[in-house]
Amino acid sequence: MGKLKYPIGILLTIIIGILLTMWLCCGTCYSGNCDSQEKTKTSITTDSDSSSQIETASKKDRFNGIELYDSNQELIERSDDNLDFKSNDYHHITPVSDNITTSFNTIKSYLEKNPDKKLNITGLYTSRETNSSAFTNLGEARANDVKNHLTSLGFDNSRIDIYGSLNDDMTATDSIFKGPITYSTALIPQGDAAKMENQKLDELKAQIKANPLILHFQTGSNTVQLTAVQRKKISDINYYTNIRPEDRILVIGHSDNVGNRNSNITLSKKRAVEVKKYLIENGLPESKIETLGKGPDAPIANNNTAEGRAENRRVEVTIK
Repeated sequence: MGKLKYPIGILLTIIIGILLTMWLCCGTCYSGNCDSQEKTKTSITTDSDSSSQIETASKKDRFNGIELYDSNQELIERSDDNLDFKSNDYHHITPVSDNITTSFNTIKSYLEKNPDKKLNITGLYTSRETNSSAFTNLGEARANDVKNHLTSLGFDNSRIDIYGSLNDDMTATDSIFKGPITYSTALIPQGDAAKMENQKLDELKAQIKANPLILHFQTGSNTVQLTAVQRKKISDINYYTNIRPEDRILVIGHSDNVGNRNSNITLSKKRAVEVKKYLIENGLPESKIETLGKGPDAPIANNNTAEGRAENRRVEVTIK
């Protein structure tokens, strides 16, 4: 027995030394927490890198399909397909796939089941593109084009609002932008909010009538050229008549007094018709637009001067 004391003592010394070494080197690692902490650190680093990658990807790899959520962030519809547009253009590329039509019908059913909701459509555009539309920017014109397409599918266009948004991160492939359109829902104003909305519409109508869109022409010309201010007026007229479809857009042609009166009335009518065609081409509904030619009978300036005659050669676009 005495002989065993020494080996046992040595063995106990070794065991105690191992335990002390483990405790001093790793602290709580002995209980298994060290691995957990090290994994947590690794996980945090990975998540940080991943977050950075996701943020970068979101900027570079914008989702081009149809995606719509409700106010509770519940998915209404999602599809990899969407309407595409050529660079510098505001008419969607046709034909439209069956998948897109199916998605739009799903959105239409949602709106029919939720009469307190409306659809917001935002068209995207880049500063590299040329705005050849009648709207304030190419994005708004694209959104209006989509709105008209949805109207053709049976949507209530008075429950669709359109917007334009600059997005210079977009890139075109073979001069085509894939799905530069986003969709969202919003509540239709009720109660006091609805009263405020109607008051704003009344004010907008009064503003349009008091300060109508005026387009001037050279003698014998009917070419339409728009400034930024004139485009804003067209956007306002389109917005107003979209929400109040019972009102009409009135396009009135005028001329100077040079030449035969009857010829000038005919010319002023032609100018009004050309402006109507231009508005229709830009997505304003033909059924809402009326034309009238007044010739030289309603001058706003003196026809005895070149400047006055130039002012009188005009087309006014207003609300009837």
